[in-house]
Amino acid sequence: MIRTASALLAALCLVSTLPAVAHAGDDCCPKEGESAAAEPAVVTPDEVKAALADQKMTAVDANGPETRAAFGTLPGALLLGDAGVTAELLGDDKSRALVFYCSSEKCGAAPGAAKEAMELGYTEVRVMKAGIKGWVGAGFEVSK
Repeated sequence: MIRTASALLAALCLVSTLPAVAHAGDDCCPKEGESAAAEPAVVTPDEVKAALADQKMTAVDANGPETRAAFGTLPGALLLGDAGVTAELLGDDKSRALVFYCSSEKCGAAPGAAKEAMELGYTEVRVMKAGIKGWVGAGFEVSK
C-alpha cells in the first residue's frame, strides 16, 4: 500500500511539472481548433499579385537596404526601417490585409514582423515566404 501511494505521489509531482495542456473550460488554454500562438497565413507570389492588383492588400518589405538594392521591392510596398513594425507605418485600419515579405524562405524577418503586427492588433496578416526572390523568380514587376 505504501509503495502504491508513493508511486501515485511521484506521478502527481511529475504531472504538475509538465507544460500546461488544454482543458475544457480553462480560459488560459486554447480551445479546440485554436493554436496557442496565432501564426500569420502564408500566401504565394501569385496570390499577392492578384490581391495587390485588386488593391485588397498592402505589401510590407522587411528587407534591408542591400537586398532592396539588389532585387527591388514590390510596387507600393511599405518599407520597414529602423523603427520596425509600428502603427504609424501600418496605419489605423487594423483590418486591412497586410503581407510581409523578406528575401526568401530562409529569411525570418517577415514572419517576425508579421507577428509583431498581429501583436499590435492587425487581424489580416499574411507572409509571402517566397520573398522578393520568389516574386522576381515568378517574373513579376518590382520597384527599384
